[in-house]
Amino acid sequence: MQKSPVVIIWAALAVAAVTGIAIAPKIIGLSVIDSLNAHVAQINDIPPYTAMVKEVNSGWFNSSAVIAVSVSFPEMDAEQQQTFTFDLNFNAQHGPVLMGESLTFGREAWSLSYQGENLRSNLDFAPDQAFYEFKAQTDLLGSTAISDHIVPFNIQTTEDDEPVSLSFSGYQGSGDIHGNNITYMANIDKVSIDGSGKQANIDNIHVDSQLKANMEQIFSGEMYDSLVKVSIGNMSFTDSEDPSLNSNIQNTLLSGESVADRSKKIFHILSSYSVERYEVMGSVGQDLRLNVDMKNLSSDFIKAYQKQIQNTVQVPQGDPNAVQQQLLDFMDTNLLDLLIASPEFNIAQVSGKLEQGKFNGQLFTKLVNITHLPDNLLDNTFWISHLQASTHIEIEQSVAEMIAVLVLESQLKANPELAQATPEQINEIAMQQAPMMLQNLEQQGLLEATAEGYQLVAELKDSQANINGNPIPLPIP
Repeated sequence: MQKSPVVIIWAALAVAAVTGIAIAPKIIGLSVIDSLNAHVAQINDIPPYTAMVKEVNSGWFNSSAVIAVSVSFPEMDAEQQQTFTFDLNFNAQHGPVLMGESLTFGREAWSLSYQGENLRSNLDFAPDQAFYEFKAQTDLLGSTAISDHIVPFNIQTTEDDEPVSLSFSGYQGSGDIHGNNITYMANIDKVSIDGSGKQANIDNIHVDSQLKANMEQIFSGEMYDSLVKVSIGNMSFTDSEDPSLNSNIQNTLLSGESVADRSKKIFHILSSYSVERYEVMGSVGQDLRLNVDMKNLSSDFIKAYQKQIQNTVQVPQGDPNAVQQQLLDFMDTNLLDLLIASPEFNIAQVSGKLEQGKFNGQLFTKLVNITHLPDNLLDNTFWISHLQASTHIEIEQSVAEMIAVLVLESQLKANPELAQATPEQINEIAMQQAPMMLQNLEQQGLLEATAEGYQLVAELKDSQANINGNPIPLPIP
């Protein structure tokens, strides 16, 4: 009986599919091991790490390997060098059919774990779990879902014959890798230390990151855009013996953003720090903010600096002058790349509300029009002629008085004639002299009175400087 062409076609497709499902796992398995070897080779290019793949087992549907890792911390005395070694267990499943917690389709799924058995003498954690585990699963379209975790653990020790305990609630992370986009989030619920009548707690740590890069760009140190935010819900410290040291900091946020301009071969790093409210040793404040920007950083300089860090780690032991010589050679070769790009360092905002009042300030600095290095790097005339800077600071009256008191207290404590004075006496003298100090600064034009307090406006450009419109002499011929 003659078979229908449709039946023949379907049969051929079925045979091809079954053959593909049968052969694909082995092909994928070879690719997985090749990729593992490539990543280990990249790790070896990053001192002080050394890694080696050993005990490789590659089957039809899965692969496994053990990666031996060592980390060396060089010391000036070679005999004091510390080296930590440990094994990472690698396990992979080969697609297109993945049989993990559930049956799914995908290219591969793999895990990397550190059992941490050598830590158990100091850390107490679950006996049936690896101390750290990283998992990844790549679907048929090439997107990868990742997750990792550190198990909860406790440490019991002593300090000055008093028991001290540390408790760590665990770490959980997850994310996705899709082309040149990586997202990753992580959480730690609580870290606490308790002992000797003191207790410190850090609660609700959250990490949120976005990277526009692939793993090869990250390993190679190339420029890429990124945004990383770390938030901490609460940090507290209590001392039962001295309550004046008790402190509490609420809702801390740290943010770092990098922006790469590949056409100009420059890099920008934008950082911000903020605290919603704090009570530290009797001092209270809120809405503290610090924004720091570093702009126009030469990508060539950054790459050279990364290489310099690697070379510094590899400096021969017992030669304390080698690091200094490497630094001098590095600056002589690469400093001009940094300066030609007209780098900027800016405090875009520093502000807050203290018990005494509010303050707000900005600082902008930039090096411009540099085409060569001076014969003497300590030449003030050269640097001032290429520096542009401006600042604007506003502080309320009570904040200015507080700062004046702190400055005067520091000066009074260094006065030999007041060596026997108590802190209370020093503070009383400083509070009496503070209004006069502020008045003198105002008369000199260094401070300008406002409705709320004082301001300072300063500018440096073309080797000319002024504060509040008053010319200021510079240390140049």
